[in-house]
Amino acid sequence: MKRGIIAGAIQRRRVTITLVIFLLIFGFVRYIQLPKQESPDISVPYAMVYCVYPGASPDDIETMVTKRIEDEVSALEGIDKLTSQSKNSVAVIVIKLKESVSDQEIDETWSELRWRMTDLQADLPEFALPIEVNTDLISTAGMLISLSSTHYTYEEMEIYADQVKEALTAIDGVSRFEITGKQQEELQILVDFKKMNQYNLSYDQLSKLIVASNLAIPSGVIEDEYGKIQVSATGMYSELDEIANTIVYGSPDSGAIVRLKDIAEVKFVPASSSYKVKDDGVPTLLLTGYFESGKNVITIGDTVDATIEELKSNLPEDLRFDTIVYQPNDVETAVNEFMVNLILGILLVILVVLLGMGPRNAIIVSLAIPLSIALTFLGMDGLGLKIHEISIASLIIALGMLVDNAIVVSDAIQLRIDAGLDRLSSCVDGVKEVAVPILTSTLTTIAAYAPFLLLNNTAGKYMHALPLVVMMALIASYGIALLVTPTFAYLFFKPSHARFKKSRVRDFYGRLLDRAMKHRGRTLALVLVAAIAIGSLALFLTMSVFPFKDTDLLYVDIYSEVDGDLARTEVVSDQAVSIMKAFDEVGKVSQVIGDGFPKFATTLSPPIRSSDYSQVVLRYSLEASKNFEDQQALVNGLQRKLDQELVGGQAFVRQLQLAEPRVYSVSVKLIGDDLSELARSAKDVQEILTKIPGSIEVGNNAVNRIYEYYLNVDTDRAAALGIIKYDIQNEMNLALRGRDVSVFRQEGRESNIRLASTMETLDDLENLAVYSQMTGNKILLKQIADVELKSELPIIRHEDRKRIVSVYANAAKGYDPISIENQLEAELNKRDWNGIAFSYDGERESVSRYFGDLVPLGLLSLALVYLILLVQFNSFLQPAIIMATVPLSLIGSILGLTIFRQPLSFTALLGMVSLMGIVVNNAIVLINFINFERAQGHNVQKACREAVNKRIRPILLSTTTTVIGLIPLAVGGSNLFQPMSIALIFGLMIATVLTLIVIPVVYSLMEERKEWRIMSKKSESM
Repeated sequence: MKRGIIAGAIQRRRVTITLVIFLLIFGFVRYIQLPKQESPDISVPYAMVYCVYPGASPDDIETMVTKRIEDEVSALEGIDKLTSQSKNSVAVIVIKLKESVSDQEIDETWSELRWRMTDLQADLPEFALPIEVNTDLISTAGMLISLSSTHYTYEEMEIYADQVKEALTAIDGVSRFEITGKQQEELQILVDFKKMNQYNLSYDQLSKLIVASNLAIPSGVIEDEYGKIQVSATGMYSELDEIANTIVYGSPDSGAIVRLKDIAEVKFVPASSSYKVKDDGVPTLLLTGYFESGKNVITIGDTVDATIEELKSNLPEDLRFDTIVYQPNDVETAVNEFMVNLILGILLVILVVLLGMGPRNAIIVSLAIPLSIALTFLGMDGLGLKIHEISIASLIIALGMLVDNAIVVSDAIQLRIDAGLDRLSSCVDGVKEVAVPILTSTLTTIAAYAPFLLLNNTAGKYMHALPLVVMMALIASYGIALLVTPTFAYLFFKPSHARFKKSRVRDFYGRLLDRAMKHRGRTLALVLVAAIAIGSLALFLTMSVFPFKDTDLLYVDIYSEVDGDLARTEVVSDQAVSIMKAFDEVGKVSQVIGDGFPKFATTLSPPIRSSDYSQVVLRYSLEASKNFEDQQALVNGLQRKLDQELVGGQAFVRQLQLAEPRVYSVSVKLIGDDLSELARSAKDVQEILTKIPGSIEVGNNAVNRIYEYYLNVDTDRAAALGIIKYDIQNEMNLALRGRDVSVFRQEGRESNIRLASTMETLDDLENLAVYSQMTGNKILLKQIADVELKSELPIIRHEDRKRIVSVYANAAKGYDPISIENQLEAELNKRDWNGIAFSYDGERESVSRYFGDLVPLGLLSLALVYLILLVQFNSFLQPAIIMATVPLSLIGSILGLTIFRQPLSFTALLGMVSLMGIVVNNAIVLINFINFERAQGHNVQKACREAVNKRIRPILLSTTTTVIGLIPLAVGGSNLFQPMSIALIFGLMIATVLTLIVIPVVYSLMEERKEWRIMSKKSESM
């Protein structure tokens, strides 16, 4: 370190102080302007392919649609998982790409997916509708706003909703708004099939006739002396009466005509394909808003709030306007909570420094905190990072370390001032003495965090801000310690009073070290035994990847037993809502029937649109609850009540998760070809899992068979009568399912014209008159076909193109899901399962995957730390001695997690790995001063004692500040960071306490043995 840089900062202190002030102002102005959100953006690359084939059974869908789509999709590069559902009339395929694919590769893959599906369409059955491809499953809604009323029709509410949409979309920062829940009307032509049977007329002819009567074909132009004049002819329906009076049949004998109204009823009805939204049981329109990326949603939210209040004043009072999900409020609450923890941590750190150094020195040292944070905010702005729970928690983690360098620098300066040196020399020489050691300490900490940037999975993307923010803060603190701290020390440091030179802690450690140095072998043996004993506690820690999100929102997935009946699904959903509303803790409840809510959390998997599916979102409060102590207890209580009382379907209460979407912590997939055998085996596996202690919410997704009528056509007889299979299938499809045949336009609105039939019973079906296009005659269906009652599975699931059934469970509080899954696997391995294979996909597999990714990064961190130490000390031995602090920190972390009953989570392990670069800092300072004392002529043991005596205050003070800074995160932080902060706190405390004893003992043993070997070689050479 050149003397001129430090001296220049001191001598030009007015410039330095001005820069410090500007730095503070600009840094915190950037904080205000930085984009703010609740959680990091993680874009798990999903796509959904959806294809409807009306009237096809699940078996036919699987064979003729699903497998063909899967064959095409499997040719795409970078697929991680391919899942599908084949249901009555519909195939749904979900594609998940590998986490390592780049954004460019994702775009290229989705483009290829679209053109492959376009090409495939020609190979699908004739009546399969166009394949739908949805690759926008990443966008997360920032606002879910309900507009509801019991006094207005959907059409009237839609007018108001459009006004709201127009006003909110105009706000800067709102990218788009969508209105869902509209109950579209369709123009239904309900044919009385008995009346139509009286005429030589088919449904197919009727549909073609309506299409032909509702066309607008350009007529052309006529040219005269005045030029060309356009000729137009009325061809489109404009009134209901026109449709009803359409002539559909004329008798060739009598000449009598039959109009559409003679055989059908023409009227507007709610569209059969619509799905419903309700808010506290009231029919609702859902307004879904999306914020622009990179904007501050809190400030945008203020504008949205003001606009909404203005809109409310202009809307009717009996029109209810509520928010279901509102990201600005959630973000503001989350950011404020973390900022409170950050400010509390700052105050606690300053208090510790005050107690340890005195007010004058403490204030100057503490300047490193706001300055480092301000520089970090500027760095975040440059790197495009946002303010969210991860970035703020990262600042809290770094908080205590921000003063470490300043403490060491100020202590070195203070020692020289106390020795009577002039202030400039004290400041310059003090910084020069410690510049390299604190640089090494800073680099080792950075080396511990830097490899985490290579973590290219969902967890790594979610935690990406943590290593970046910590590294930026540490680099900032190093620069401030070298330039700002000595500048202010020059202005304000004075010789310290005698009371600051005495220390009971120093005296205690001196006596303890003397005893340890006399019994070095016994001391190391005692530490080793304690380490093994405490380390064995790790075997009893539960393991998890990410906890559930700490929020007041739950969602519930509801499935009706009857597919294809939206009205029945609505009944089941309403019943589930009534059951949950009976809980005092449950507040606002919103529901969607026939689909899920638009994605409102980054970790939510995309819902699959289906008439047997409903999703409920509810808010709850446990503040006054006497029955439930936490979110998990409430979830268990709701689930038990639903299991007991819900009739006609199933409901599953879900919690929002962090980073990775997961519903069940124990999961096993059964893979095989025989669906019946899979279903039977799934029940057996479920029974085994139920008997394992700690298993709750045990179930499987094998479905019971349902019955359907199967038509056996006598093809020979049908052919003799001029009937082909197409005639039969087409007429049945039109009569039983109906079909959109055209569009009716009136007053600027469009409605589908849907041809339907009154046919309902088996007798009706058998008496369906099928028209022969070959002979022009009609034949009753029962004359050419028999109807048989058969059973079938309503849904067939695939994963990676293989048939699967899943068995799942969660672990009760206090039980380890990994242990449960291990026991399950052991039990399953005892039996022969007739060719069925098992694939496990629970918490155990997530732990194995994510923790496995951390192991090589931890080894890389260890190697980088050792390399840095090797460069500084130019010795193989001394870095190895310093590295002895690493296992000391690990046993401290294990002890802390055990005491506070915290899981060994992904963040806890992340904290333990990062400790490698933190705990060595104290050993670096200690070894550096031992070497310095030896250079002054002291023997090894004397040098060790002197180093501990002189450096104990900055070592204990820097550790205490780091620990104290983490306390708000450990006590009032989120479930995500509590295990990490506890692992860091206990790892640091135990490592520091033992470092001051173990490092001198190991150092003295190694160096004395080294000196003995040197002396032996010298004596041998003589």
